[in-house]
Amino acid sequence: MHTNGDSAVGGVSDVLADAFGLDNVVPLAPAAHGLPEEGIGRVGDLPELMTLGDFAARVFEILPSVAGGVRVAGDKDGLVRRVAVCGGAGDSLFDAVRASQADIYVTADMRHHPASEAREAAVDGRPYLVDVSHFASEWLWLPAAAEALGNVLADQGHDVEIRVATTNSDPWDFILTPG
Repeated sequence: MHTNGDSAVGGVSDVLADAFGLDNVVPLAPAAHGLPEEGIGRVGDLPELMTLGDFAARVFEILPSVAGGVRVAGDKDGLVRRVAVCGGAGDSLFDAVRASQADIYVTADMRHHPASEAREAAVDGRPYLVDVSHFASEWLWLPAAAEALGNVLADQGHDVEIRVATTNSDPWDFILTPG
């Protein structure tokens, strides 16, 4: 289930697209009603080609650290330019991702079967998959949302202090890996 913050202009996925440096950003799954810029997820282009490994490292550096880290599926040396993102759980959007011709898809909470099916349907290994924490995928939006809310309240004559909690609400504490 997605919220207004997921589809709104300046919402969760817009903030992710901006943080990852995407240009020419449009909704991944445009809203049926409302503004043309509204919809779930975003897709856009990196200013220059990057390897999947370098882009995944960028995602890891930008998002808050969590025990589960960042999971990546695809050729580490594969080149990517077109990037689809969806803050929160987005493995229901694989048809839209394929239609967008994205080289890579960044979202959270990818389940085994949808991710496996996406890889099986991939053309030339694409879209590569980057699975991040649900908390981490949405956290970057909180300062932007707080600022927007503060501006609206100030415009209405209210003097309110808004603080974004720094608590990591990711439910996982540690992960075991081979080696």
